[in-house]
Amino acid sequence: MYWKVGVVGDYTALAEQSCCFRCSAFVAALLLDQGMEPVAVLLDVCFFQRLTEFTRDVEWLDPKTRLRQVCAMKSSTRDLNTTPQYTLVKTGGSEDKKHFTVSVTLNNKQLGMGDGSTMKEAEVNAARDALKEEDIAKSGQTLP
Repeated sequence: MYWKVGVVGDYTALAEQSCCFRCSAFVAALLLDQGMEPVAVLLDVCFFQRLTEFTRDVEWLDPKTRLRQVCAMKSSTRDLNTTPQYTLVKTGGSEDKKHFTVSVTLNNKQLGMGDGSTMKEAEVNAARDALKEEDIAKSGQTLP
């Protein structure tokens, strides 16, 4: 079952909320009308099987979130901060065309570098670079 949600431009949080509300309302109505057994079948067929695949493959996460999760899982020391730190290395360009270079580190070890026209874009690219380095997300290595 699908619902068409009218959205102008990019997929918005409002459209996502609307879809979630409709889905939960449908499940609640089914529960009230038919009981628990049909709801259990619906959830098993439509959600739980896909949820396992969805959580196993974290490619859907943005690079900064993925890097933060990888650093938390693979950190060799539990007492030190496991949150990657983003540091502005260089800025350049004119006022209307800025350019940023950002470094991402964990416990003073550089994991990646990124460039972008905004700080956020540069941080995302630095995280993406860190995840590419020896593919730390899939390797068995620990981080500092």
